[in-house]
Amino acid sequence: MIIKCVFPDHIIQDPIIQQLGYEFDVITSIRQAKITSDVGWVVLDMLGEELEIQKSIVWLAEKGIGIQIVKEEIV
Repeated sequence: MIIKCVFPDHIIQDPIIQQLGYEFDVITSIRQAKITSDVGWVVLDMLGEELEIQKSIVWLAEKGIGIQIVKEEIV
């Protein structure tokens, strides 16, 4: 699954993608990213079991990260 994550300014410096790999059994690959002082976004390719990917997306959203599904194909 490919998702776009938009990070609010107060968590731009936090290692969210690294934490994601520790919390869930998913593999992430950064496709694109842009970080400025007030906003950041990253396009992630996520591999893993569908349930783990869904749980990780919920976790990201609970942290205040905006999520947009770019491609729903799960490998």
